[in-house]
Amino acid sequence: MKRIIFSFAAFAFLAIAGCKKDLLDINTNPNSATYSTPQLTMPLALDGAARVSQTQFFSLAYWTGYWATSSGFSKPTETYTYNITSSFQSGAWDALYDNIADFDYIEKSAVEQNLPVYRAIAMVMKAYDFHQLVDLWGDVPYTEALQGAANTAPKYDQGQAIYEDLVMQIDTAITIFKSPAASASISVSTDMSKILLFGNILKSNDPSGSSTAFLNMWIKFANTLKLQLLINQSQISGREAYIKGELAGLSANDFLTLGEDAVVNPGYLASTGKTNPF
Repeated sequence: MKRIIFSFAAFAFLAIAGCKKDLLDINTNPNSATYSTPQLTMPLALDGAARVSQTQFFSLAYWTGYWATSSGFSKPTETYTYNITSSFQSGAWDALYDNIADFDYIEKSAVEQNLPVYRAIAMVMKAYDFHQLVDLWGDVPYTEALQGAANTAPKYDQGQAIYEDLVMQIDTAITIFKSPAASASISVSTDMSKILLFGNILKSNDPSGSSTAFLNMWIKFANTLKLQLLINQSQISGREAYIKGELAGLSANDFLTLGEDAVVNPGYLASTGKTNPF
């Protein structure tokens, strides 16, 4: 009996070994990706950043006077009474960290693949998201954030310390924009459809599709974000010298001006799944 069992087991092993590797790969879905690239992730991440501001800040609109309810509608009690709980604006918290994770992936992957412009864009957009978190909650996870299961209880960093580091991150990104280490790391003619910010401006101001106007617009956007971070600190005692030092050498031409909006428009349509989030 032992010999018969052994012989059958050996036969079964040989039969399995002789099968093609893809014999059982019948459930492979070519439309379900297991990895992405900085080029493919960037448009999703930029659209996600826009969606946060368009869909998550309705409660703040009441406080700032942009929205009000009429007598025929029930009011959001937590917002109107300022009876804030730990779950207040949790959707914005989750959405911002989820978006930051996308840009963090782009930044790290761009370093590995020698795509410095993609890295710089990701750094600027991470700063854009983190500054909203600080403005809403003050101290938030920063230095220990984005570690997943490796650290499910990251420490909360001080808002001012986060702001200062965000300014440094923006400065590094601007340096990359001014002189990318790899000249072939961006091609506006092919990447403009992926990196959607400023797309309409580029088409009108630089029909040839060179990278010069593209990078200049990102520098302006980065400087404008930096200016906002500094203005938000202008009422804090003892920050005057720091703010003046960070603004040294900059002029009005270094910031986004009238008509130079940072916009994302992948081609929204009046069709399910393709509408503007607002």
